[in-house]
Amino acid sequence: MNRIRIARLFAALVFAGACAAARADYPTESFEGAQASNAAVPIGTIAGTGFELLAGTAWIAPANTLSQGKVLDLGSGWYASTFDAAANVGYTTVQTISTFDLLAGYTYTLSFDYSRQAFSAGNGPFATSLIASLGSFSQTFDEVVGFYYGEDWHTATLSWTQSLTQLGQHIAFTASGPGGYSGMDIDNVAMAGLPPVLGPVPEPETWAMMIAGLVMVGRLTRRRLG
Repeated sequence: MNRIRIARLFAALVFAGACAAARADYPTESFEGAQASNAAVPIGTIAGTGFELLAGTAWIAPANTLSQGKVLDLGSGWYASTFDAAANVGYTTVQTISTFDLLAGYTYTLSFDYSRQAFSAGNGPFATSLIASLGSFSQTFDEVVGFYYGEDWHTATLSWTQSLTQLGQHIAFTASGPGGYSGMDIDNVAMAGLPPVLGPVPEPETWAMMIAGLVMVGRLTRRRLG
């Protein structure tokens, strides 16, 4: 009897470990692990962060006078490599490397800090905008209050209940605007909701241990019944 209980406990513990290994917390990003530079980052993964650059021009700005720490600067207007002189518009798009499974009926919350880019001076206001999106959900921030001199940080907290299931979605940000004095900074990107994003599949050794525990339970049970 004691052997059966021990075997069952062993199998339960291994199974719990396998489930834990298959789940992970939502990633957050403060950009503190990146190297600050005034040089534009290349298209692709932004080193030291959980983001990648899809189009335009981005760079990691150093800590600023508002104690925001390092931030990701998204160029727009003249500051973006996508600038279209005829349309007088340029944009930059970044997205998370991690993907998210959004399940119908669950409520999710996306939060982040944003500001007009630090180095732009001028009298303003300027028609800079920022689009934040995840799956079919998106919201545009194009208010001009504070977008005059330097930085003026705001915190966005976006909550919604998912109406349909969407798997493998990225958090994405697009900054766009005309001419000069245009661009946006983002920082402290965080995601919350249930269930958490799936992590790596359990290692084969973990599954093997769980199966071995179940086999042990079966053998001991048969012996007891026999």
